[in-house]
Amino acid sequence: MSSEIAREGTFWLHSVLLGMAVTLVYDFLRIFRRVFPHGIFWISIEDLIYWCVVAGSFFSLLYLENNGTFRWFCVFGAAVGMLVVKSTASPFLVKAGVRFGLWIKKVISYVAGWLMRPVKYTLSNRKKRFFENFQRCQTECKNFEKAVD
Repeated sequence: MSSEIAREGTFWLHSVLLGMAVTLVYDFLRIFRRVFPHGIFWISIEDLIYWCVVAGSFFSLLYLENNGTFRWFCVFGAAVGMLVVKSTASPFLVKAGVRFGLWIKKVISYVAGWLMRPVKYTLSNRKKRFFENFQRCQTECKNFEKAVD
């Protein structure tokens, strides 16, 4: 086999692997969005950053392995990699990732709530004492007004 054919095969394989990696990264982004829902502005910012990184990755692949020349079989290889991941691992990965992420979120929320109990107790006591003092002050003011009149 000639070295040129081997180099082209390696380039195509790297295109497939990059397509797979790009799809997996977007799946993790989807998991993050489902675990921590947020507005369209932040989703747009995330997508903008994601697509800039993807464009940079493909540009690097083309620049390093193909002297910057655009080749359609690179696009085809990336599409094959994306399709393979999207049709095999992606549905299971996203579903399991969301379940795991929500479980972790629930555990962290429980632990944080448990750790914050002393703070909540202290604040609730201060609030209670503040309102007791406020009500006592109001009654004293009313009594003073009655005494003055």
